[in-house]
Amino acid sequence: MNQQEIQGLFIKGDRALQTGDYAQAIELFEQLSREIDVSSPHYFHIQRGLAKAYYQNQAIDKAIALCTEIIANSSSGNRLWGEQLLATITGESIAEKITDTESDPNKKQASKPIKLKSLTEFKNYCRANLLPQLKELEHKRIQALISIIISGIICILLSGAISYWLTFFLIPKDSFSIFFLMGLVCLFPVWLIFCRSCIQVYGLGFKRKIIEKIVNFIDSNNTLDYASHLFLLDQHHTEACFRHSQLFNKNTEIPNFLEQEDCIYGKVGDTDIFFAEILVERTSSLKERFTANLSDLSPKIGSNNPVIRTCWQTFSLILNTILYLIVLVIKLEQTESIRQKKPYPSELTYKPSKTKIFRGLFFVAKFPKKFESRIFILPKTFTNKIYKQSWRGQTIRLEDPELNQMFDIYGDSQLESRFILSTSLMNRLVNFQKKANRKVHISFVDGHVCIAIRYHHNLFEPKIFTSMLSFAPLREYFESLQLMIGIVQDLNLNQKIWQTENG
Repeated sequence: MNQQEIQGLFIKGDRALQTGDYAQAIELFEQLSREIDVSSPHYFHIQRGLAKAYYQNQAIDKAIALCTEIIANSSSGNRLWGEQLLATITGESIAEKITDTESDPNKKQASKPIKLKSLTEFKNYCRANLLPQLKELEHKRIQALISIIISGIICILLSGAISYWLTFFLIPKDSFSIFFLMGLVCLFPVWLIFCRSCIQVYGLGFKRKIIEKIVNFIDSNNTLDYASHLFLLDQHHTEACFRHSQLFNKNTEIPNFLEQEDCIYGKVGDTDIFFAEILVERTSSLKERFTANLSDLSPKIGSNNPVIRTCWQTFSLILNTILYLIVLVIKLEQTESIRQKKPYPSELTYKPSKTKIFRGLFFVAKFPKKFESRIFILPKTFTNKIYKQSWRGQTIRLEDPELNQMFDIYGDSQLESRFILSTSLMNRLVNFQKKANRKVHISFVDGHVCIAIRYHHNLFEPKIFTSMLSFAPLREYFESLQLMIGIVQDLNLNQKIWQTENG
């Protein structure tokens, strides 16, 4: 069975699992398990899908047996996943399972910190291990681009030939241009489908190979693992973490849709981490967005001044009145249309729209102990200036002037904020912001550190009109992952945090 057939069967099995056809998912994953060698990098992902399918199909004994096999024979990151699913199946706490694992001297420990690499080391690694694959992909990209251009020319010529034949042999009128345009309109969707298939085929499996090699380079301890996609239960967990981070929790930004891919999970020291590319959206009506924004909107400067407060309340009342009148007019129009039995496009009036809350890299680290208070590090933006942030706590001003210029910091405790935001951690954040110039959001809530870095595009997605030999996306991903791992290791070494909690 070749690589393309394996990927095809895996996608079918994953789709069957997502749609609830667990019997078919079991059949496909069992077939792959028999065909794939144990040493293959795909073997764990197939086992994981099979374990989930067993569990969802109520084949509990088989699910437990497979989880036990994963725990016994896998690396630390894979073993952690097996422990979590086994704890879910058996009803035992994950903490007890992890404690049992740590107390077993025969099992591999994950307490050794990851040694962070320099950008020069990463460049040398890319030249030796990634450049040949990038050159091969660039060759495929040029071939795909030539195919797209040639197919476009063929569509134009075919449309012209058909139009010429219709005009001069069947309908002898001056209507060549009309038929030509109609032909282009009919052939354009076919050409577009062909273009998309060319792009998908030439970049098939490329993203997975790139990210896996970057992770292998960073993770010298073999404690991190990669999965191109996770399952529905894992997506719910990511959505819960996103909500819990409180980074985007205004009334208008409570998510009800999340999509994730390219997930990295495992341990950094004794801390569980998860890292993925996510898209988070919210579906809401115009009225909901308007009223929620209006209730949050408040001047930050001079809000205690009674004159400014009175003017703001008057302005809010006028805007709410205008909105009420608009809605009232629309309802009257609908009522009149129903009375006259005229169709009225009410679905257009009240049709909800999608609002993109966040797109980019999202990282979660769960520490064994909780922080005493919350801390939020947000980029300095116009939105943060005009919206109230009092629910995040008091403003924290640290001794690092560069950090204060780049970020707005809020927290419940001035003292613990200074314990957590050590000099090393602040330097990492400032250096990353200088290099990447990205909007970075960080929260410390209940023993969880959540980091969100905005991107307006998918990293490593093959592009047909852009060369694939650029080092920029590789560097951005490497530096983002290094930043997150570095923050976790700084917090693991920062004994002041845990001493204040215990004291």
